[in-house]
Amino acid sequence: PMELVKGQIVTSRAGRDVTHVYMVAGLEGDRVLLADGAKRPLNEPKRKNIRHIAPTRTVLAAGEAETDLQLKKAIAAYIKKRDGIQEGG
Repeated sequence: PMELVKGQIVTSRAGRDVTHVYMVAGLEGDRVLLADGAKRPLNEPKRKNIRHIAPTRTVLAAGEAETDLQLKKAIAAYIKKRDGIQEGG
């Protein structure tokens, strides 16, 4: 299976939140705890089946997402970067 690490950026592949970008806030067996700093704050992460997420190569550095605001900004920056690359391609 895929190796997930805390702080990694992932995209939802299934459910109502499909395509939504999250950060891995923790791991619980075959479930992963996801936070986005907005609808899912760090203190109330979403539990999701590991099979239902697509990991990215991006991992936030320690201290880059200590608060919900930092996390929200980091995810927004990731999306901007990702979508910017796609437009030019």
